Amino acid sequence: MPPDESPIDYNKSEIKEVPLAADSLELDAQYFSYDQNREQESQTSASLKAFVGLSSEFLGQSRSAQISTSVQSQTQSQRKSHSIDGTLVITATCTHKKACVFAPFVLNVDTALRVWNEIHKDSKRLSMNVNDGSSFLGRLAKRAMGIEPHMNLLSGATYGSSFVGMVHVLKSQQTSSYAKMQQVPLMPY
Repeated sequence: MPPDESPIDYNKSEIKEVPLAADSLELDAQYFSYDQNREQESQTSASLKAFVGLSSEFLGQSRSAQISTSVQSQTQSQRKSHSIDGTLVITATCTHKKACVFAPFVLNVDTALRVWNEIHKDSKRLSMNVNDGSSFLGRLAKRAMGIEPHMNLLSGATYGSSFVGMVHVLKSQQTSSYAKMQQVPLMPY
């Protein structure tokens, strides 16, 4: 059995957009100042990563970790190339009202049983006989009581978006001649 075989009968199931959630928009911003002290520098970097991770956690652990790690490495790259005083991080997260769900959600029973048996192939007591209806019904009854192991199927999805923007503040240094030039009044002609 191919690992990508699905027990969902796609010919009989339909994907519909349903307003199950709410549209939302959340904006947040925080400024991270860099010190000359290396210990505080690493704490600032960890704080930046944690801030972005918390702002994007609704997208799931994997995606949130990927975003926060990317922000941290991009910031470190900028700090290596430029003399930076600090970084302003702006995050925007959105949830979208429309969810996509299978309605009706129709399973191909033969495929579902093959997938079940493949998932639980290491345990003989969990495999089901496709031709034995009473065995199958007994497993369903045990599953309903929470006794039997299970197989999760995705029947829909809600969506969200995320944006992370960074403004790196460069250190500004004035030369003494520039400062003196600013202090000299101009003579009118």
